[in-house]
Amino acid sequence: MTTHTNSKPARSDADQLDAYAAALLEDEPSADALLAQMESISPTLAGLARLSGRLYTALTPVDPPGDFAARLQGELEEMHARQSGAATRWQRLIDRTTRISTRAGAAFSVLAVLTLAARIVGSIVILAIYLSSRRRTQAASA
Repeated sequence: MTTHTNSKPARSDADQLDAYAAALLEDEPSADALLAQMESISPTLAGLARLSGRLYTALTPVDPPGDFAARLQGELEEMHARQSGAATRWQRLIDRTTRISTRAGAAFSVLAVLTLAARIVGSIVILAIYLSSRRRTQAASA
């Protein structure tokens, strides 16, 4: 961090470079004054500022071709249609799988209840047979 001898709070190197870049983008005359101030504070900082100034002048914005927006819109609409179609297919698959699993779950639940009922009925039948055979044996021995 760079310190100043005046009463203003010290600004970081990044803040100073940011202010210089903003002045360059706005084509403000204060950019030269900021560069001179950075040179008096830190040669490294001034070197970075000069480099950013050269990059700013070398890298000029380029306008896209005239049909770029229309072509991009077409590509995005096509991509959206493909993704929407895939999402629809997945949703149908999920719905079908959910219906099948719900039906299978219901069938297994019914099967489990029937099996439990058969075991209970079977236990009652065996108990009835046991009790009746015991009564017959008691009646025969009496």
